[in-house]
Amino acid sequence: MNQRILRYLAAVAIAVSAGDVDPAPRLEQVPENVLADVVGELDGPDVEEQDRWRMLALLSGDIRPAVHKRVARAVNHLLDHGTPFERVEMVAEWATAQCEGQRAVIADVLAQRREAIGDLALEHLAVDPSPLVRQRARRARRHGALTG
Repeated sequence: MNQRILRYLAAVAIAVSAGDVDPAPRLEQVPENVLADVVGELDGPDVEEQDRWRMLALLSGDIRPAVHKRVARAVNHLLDHGTPFERVEMVAEWATAQCEGQRAVIADVLAQRREAIGDLALEHLAVDPSPLVRQRARRARRHGALTG
């Protein structure tokens, strides 16, 4: 992974965690395909689990399609390999996150999964203040009704 990009993303993550900055404009300075590749590299064995989730949370703030799809796919993959408790914890954390991107990603992920916590999270997201998140939650609920 490009060390310069990693340093930049780490600086953005620190600024975001301090509450000083909206990540979206900063992430948009990095080409979409580069961030999508970063998401793909997060699955490597040298990336700690906590760091993986933190970076996915940060990158979920980028709503460009290639990045959003890669983040959603990575979150889905991590949920597939988590324990039931870890899945409940992560779905609840992402469904109630301050970041609109995290809430939108988890709504998209839950459209593909059938888990009790998913139904509760989608009910919560269906009344989210963000129109984007509400739309995705409703779409996920409709999709679940058709496949469930």
